[in-house]
Amino acid sequence: MAQTRLVLSDASPLIGLAAAGGFGLLRRIFHSVSITVAVRDEVLLDRTRVGAPELAAALRARWIKVLRRDWKTPGLPTLGPGEASVLRAAGSANFFEQKTRGIKCIP
Repeated sequence: MAQTRLVLSDASPLIGLAAAGGFGLLRRIFHSVSITVAVRDEVLLDRTRVGAPELAAALRARWIKVLRRDWKTPGLPTLGPGEASVLRAAGSANFFEQKTRGIKCIP
């Protein structure tokens, strides 16, 4: 049975790759990327902002998918809404575990 991989992105990589002209690398490397509603809203807040046109096109092409669930816990008050939502989504899917020096992603 093939292993399914979930690739989550925060807004910063989307915006940064778009600014560098490398947004399409996400599709070439991962085929499919997921984002949370908070990340989508952050990038698309200003449709003229770097990354907004690229994300809108990727959403239309359906290679970036929006996770529609809104995870409320754990509370992460020092992070922005997008960052916190990505960590909550990953945590709820058991894709990370706490280590002594931070979070280790599990493939």
